[in-house]
Amino acid sequence: MTKIAGNEQSVFLKFPKLLSEIGFAKTGHESKQLIVRCDLSLEMLGNYDTEVRSITIQNTVFFVEGYDLSTLFANKIIAFLKRTFFRGEKQKISFKGRDLFDLVWLLERSIGSNMQFQPNWERVYKAMGTRDRKKILQQILTKTESIKKEDLANDLIPFLEPSTVQAFKENFQLVLSTQINNFLKWLP
Repeated sequence: MTKIAGNEQSVFLKFPKLLSEIGFAKTGHESKQLIVRCDLSLEMLGNYDTEVRSITIQNTVFFVEGYDLSTLFANKIIAFLKRTFFRGEKQKISFKGRDLFDLVWLLERSIGSNMQFQPNWERVYKAMGTRDRKKILQQILTKTESIKKEDLANDLIPFLEPSTVQAFKENFQLVLSTQINNFLKWLP
């Protein structure tokens, strides 16, 4: 089942029985259908690479072309710093918890690879209007310091287990600060 949003920039793909068929459906009030949301936008920045990935679900394999990880890393930095999003009236800082969660994961991968894995910096520079990596990373730290833990939890709870949300909300500022500072040590 497919639905196109009124803004004509989002497509929703619904798979009513898939979660049950692969053993992921939970009991209770949670939905037993998988909904995939695809947000579409014009590519304006350039400076990106793509790759084809295989996805296997049970005995079904399909191939998807998408941005490579360096471009995704760049996009996540840009989204975290520039995306306008507020959940509810109480949220004062514009951010999506998913962007922050993904950014932590991408920074961990980068640090774990001895900085061999980097964001597509040319893409970041173009979007941010500066070639100063330290300034960009400092902007991430500054924004992170102003995010309220409850705002973060409210945005993540639909996507993650409650225990993961709780642990992340209690530690994200320290973890991100450590990651950014480690990242800064490797910069030329």
